Amino acid sequence: MSILLIISVFCVLYRTADVLSLLLGTPYDAKQTFLCDLLDGQLDVDKMDYLLRDSHYCGVKYGNYDLERMLDVICICPTEYDEWQLGIDSNGVHAAEEFIFARYWMFLQVYFHKTRRIYDYYLSHFLKTIYSPYPTDLDEYLKITDIIILDKIRNSHITNEWAKHLYERNHMQEVYISLPHHEKDDDLLVVARLIETFENDYREQIASHKCYIDQADTSSVKSLIEFKSEIDSESGSDENAPKRKLPAIPVKDKHTNDIYPIQHYSLPIRNMSDLKINLFRIYAYNNLVPDMKKYICEKEVEVAENIANEKLEKAKTQNEIEERERKIRELALVNEQQRKNLDENDRIKKEVLDKYRK
Repeated sequence: MSILLIISVFCVLYRTADVLSLLLGTPYDAKQTFLCDLLDGQLDVDKMDYLLRDSHYCGVKYGNYDLERMLDVICICPTEYDEWQLGIDSNGVHAAEEFIFARYWMFLQVYFHKTRRIYDYYLSHFLKTIYSPYPTDLDEYLKITDIIILDKIRNSHITNEWAKHLYERNHMQEVYISLPHHEKDDDLLVVARLIETFENDYREQIASHKCYIDQADTSSVKSLIEFKSEIDSESGSDENAPKRKLPAIPVKDKHTNDIYPIQHYSLPIRNMSDLKINLFRIYAYNNLVPDMKKYICEKEVEVAENIANEKLEKAKTQNEIEERERKIRELALVNEQQRKNLDENDRIKKEVLDKYRK
């Protein structure tokens, strides 16, 4: 239903030929920016559709937002580069906030859910065992339906380790999860060091699939969720043209028609701007969970302390370097002054000698 409503709104602006023209890379024109935003932007039609659909079929409310209101407040925002950009009327800022938060919640609660992520791991390995190589022919690829995969899982769960996990719903447990985003570089550094230490100490268990490190990033999901404050403008068909910055979600002021970034109107979105969700998890089977949890707790403290000490040592070293540089500068000034004094003495001696000779 949602996709039909979306199509009914935008079909008056674009035809199928316009979309195909964009995909085929035909010459750029001003209204293509708006079409690009519709197909792949912060407020694109795909997100408008899948949030509501996925929320409904998963039986959760996280992805719900007011679609009718969103479609009502969407407008064309002309840019200073004479392009059309997809934006919203200033009356619709709260509707856009609801949409963005729905996306944020769906990623955290559904797409990056701990159980879904571990079964993605099992399923990807299972598919590699039954399709090697993976079909490259489109017709063959389209034959791989959910029913086919489920049937293969059922028929091979006795002999295939990955199918067995899926069929019996026997999965590893989460023993560690990082914060979904890291405001400070040090926070991310602690996580990265912890994961690196874990990989070294549990190399055997990882190789034998007794534990698993998961990172929800662009290599494992459709796209890493990111709330951008700016995007690069399409500068026409010239690849050498300089990149130009546009607000990711422009807002047209209802009184003046001036264009502002949505951060100008929304404090929550301003605080989320350029925020990435980057989740690390460690999974293990039940017999390893107690020891691993203890190990991770101890190592996390140890790693954080080591990083803090490294920072102090680095600051100390930097201070020592700056102190040495200061002393060198002072010594250089003293030497310069001494040289000037010697030059002055030589000048005075010369004057005295000249007078004496006369």
